[in-house]
Parts: sequence; structure tokens; C-alpha cells
Amino acid sequence: MRDFLPPPRGPRKVKKLLAESYDTSKPVVIIGKGPSARHVPSSSEYYTCCLNTSGRLTDVVNFQFLGDYFIYEQMCAINGYFNKIENFIYPVEFNLENPQRKKSKDLINHDLKAGLNQFEYTFHFHKYPETEDIRMYTVISSGEVALAWLLEEGFKTFYTVGIDPYAPDNVRHHVFESNMEGQHIHPN
Repeated sequence: MRDFLPPPRGPRKVKKLLAESYDTSKPVVIIGKGPSARHVPSSSEYYTCCLNTSGRLTDVVNFQFLGDYFIYEQMCAINGYFNKIENFIYPVEFNLENPQRKKSKDLINHDLKAGLNQFEYTFHFHKYPETEDIRMYTVISSGEVALAWLLEEGFKTFYTVGIDPYAPDNVRHHVFESNMEGQHIHPN
């Protein structure tokens, strides 16, 4: 059977995108939406990284990752969600709910993202090439992109909450289940 993904390349040298003020020796707590998710208080001891709408479970979102337009719309419906985000990382082109294949920047409300550090990434199956400022990934989940992106920025220590690959029937933490976040083609 032929592999459909290119072989792993190992560590690569890329331009650092974050400001030098970020301390990459601090751990990053990656917050998912699985049953083990819980509130993660803000702290000067670590950074928080939120996948999709998991920012509901923290007061400060140092790194916010998403890949689909529907998730962005869910985030917009959460009062004050964008006010607590520092770095907003999204694909050049949203994967789903984007039939006209518009660039994400053309779909995002510019008022919501005012004051946010913004970074884009692309996937190997999109028409947008990798550049110095836009990294390309062969993974497709928000969690995989987050880990790859943060590793390339120099972070080395990660902790997770709400990352539950063995959750039965892809069940989510009650906060997300009660808001109908994590249904249908958007389980995360």
C-alpha cells in the first residue's frame, strides 16, 4: 500500500512568528473539549492554547486555533470570546462551510479581530503554498496543527485537558454538549 502523506521531515528551521517576549520555556496547556476538560485558570506559570471553542474553559486564551468556518461562527456567538484571545491562528482558507473557497480573512469580521495577533497556516491539500509567514501542515485536526505550530515556535512542554481520544461516541464535556458544540461533522 502506498503512503498518501509525505514521510516525516523531522524538525525544520522556520521563521519565528511570535514576539520574542514569549517565554518558550514555559509549558503550554492545550485545552480540548472532551470529558476530561475543566476550567484552566490564567497563570503567569504557563500559556493556554484553545482548540475550537474550548476557550469557554479559561479566562485568557494565549493561542486560539481553529480550522472550520462553522467553528468561527460558534466563537462569534459566545459573548466576549474574542476579548480574551491574544493570538488567533487560523487557515488561509477555512476547510468546511466555505463552498466559494474564499480566504478566511475575507470571511472574518474585522471588528472582532481588532487588536489580535493573527497568524495563518495552510494545508498540503489547499492551493495556497507555504511562505515565510504561512506554514504548511499535512495534519488536519486543530489539535495537531496547534502542537506542530507551537513546537515550531520553540515550545517544548505541553499538558492537555479535554483531549480524550477514547471517549465513547466522541462525547464532549457537558459545557459543550449543552451548547450543541461538538455535533455532526464538528465533533471537536
